[in-house]
Amino acid sequence: MAKVEAVGGFFPLDDQGHIVNPTRRNHITAVWHPVLAAILETYHKHFDAKLKSLWIRGSLARGLVKPNWSDLDIFGLIEQAPSVRWATLEILPQEEKKLRRLLPIGFDRVPLEMMYSTFNSSVLAEMPKIGMMIKTQSLCWWGNDISHQLPSYQPGMAVMLNYRWLAEDWNTVRGKTTTSRTSYQSFIKTVVRTAFELVMQRLGKYTTDLYWCAEAFAQYYPKEGITLKKILNLYDQPLKEKYQLTALLEEITPWMISESKRQIS
Repeated sequence: MAKVEAVGGFFPLDDQGHIVNPTRRNHITAVWHPVLAAILETYHKHFDAKLKSLWIRGSLARGLVKPNWSDLDIFGLIEQAPSVRWATLEILPQEEKKLRRLLPIGFDRVPLEMMYSTFNSSVLAEMPKIGMMIKTQSLCWWGNDISHQLPSYQPGMAVMLNYRWLAEDWNTVRGKTTTSRTSYQSFIKTVVRTAFELVMQRLGKYTTDLYWCAEAFAQYYPKEGITLKKILNLYDQPLKEKYQLTALLEEITPWMISESKRQIS
């Protein structure tokens, strides 16, 4: 069974306990520039002058990108009416094919997550989670970098996202007769990061990295932590081990939904 590597770690905190954004432009090597240029061109094609900035999240922006593991998480901020909150950019198959041809060697099957949202600092109160995501874990690749206009965040309720999605995503996974490898992996991320949200405030730290989320959770919930680590170790081959994975998820997910409601909601 493949083991999830201890990639990444907890995000740094400043002297006041605020999360320090670990993304850096120089983390993104030149091999990624052609595909990022093509992605920017795709966003321009879809939004034209409405596009105000393009952002990169996740391992690529943190210098932790890993073949056959990392996602490519991109989002654009736009200005339009009516407002749109965190929607998927639907691209044509030929557009995706063009982008995939430009991916570096070893990343040809990387999940491409291309999102967009209307957002600026004046609507922070309406969309606080998007502001948090920009401030703590996103890199402005092109356009107006508004991160300096946003408040700082400490580990706690303000940076919790995944527990909100868990029940709905679980119903979606269970309702499908067939589930793709990418869908399983996406749900595993939600489960593992929700687990971390259950212990984040007690720990006083923040991370999005799956290994460290599971390790932190196991400190406070050792029994459930064993199950969570088994689930995470199936991340790379969820369809090969589909029945085992499904059984493990059925064991922990209802409990985690209930515990999230008790603790967080």
